[in-house]
Amino acid sequence: MYKSSNLQKYQDPFVRIPWNGFLNNLNNVISPLNVKRILDLGCGEGFVAKYLISKNQDLCVEGIDINEEALNMAKKLCPGAVFRKDDITDLKYPDKSFDLILAIEVLEHLKDPGMIIREAKRISSRYCIFSVPLEPFFKICNFLRGKNIRRWGNPPEHLQGWSLRQFRSLLSSNFDKVNIKVVFPWTIALCEV
Repeated sequence: MYKSSNLQKYQDPFVRIPWNGFLNNLNNVISPLNVKRILDLGCGEGFVAKYLISKNQDLCVEGIDINEEALNMAKKLCPGAVFRKDDITDLKYPDKSFDLILAIEVLEHLKDPGMIIREAKRISSRYCIFSVPLEPFFKICNFLRGKNIRRWGNPPEHLQGWSLRQFRSLLSSNFDKVNIKVVFPWTIALCEV
């Protein structure tokens, strides 16, 4: 049976409640943008795509991920989207292929998040949305819940972490317009291309 730490967001009630609030806030950021074609980088099990399509039926969502088991789940969970296996560090899309690029809870898992940010900007014609855990609060919340105690609340798969100021600085070096919203304990950044 497929298992993933990402599934916890949808199964653990202590995480599911704030995560549902996160998804609602993400949708509130996307809805007024009037976008049609979205690429979800690191789409995992397809929960974000399913939520967005349920709120905006006219969206055309494509998701890519390197985990084949997650993609199989995504295809069953959200048949209205297109999911395929690909490496987000080697995107083969032409410039300006999508209205909106999403990287939801992905950058903290990467050795070189700047490269993905630049590629997302290249293949977007209008917007990019990035979300990451808000540090140090995300780690503190995990620690208080008894998660990853030996790592002071930091999940072992997280290679990066940013405060609000650090995240704004990272994105501002690539985008002129960066609008950041905190949905505790996460950060959502809308960047205009």
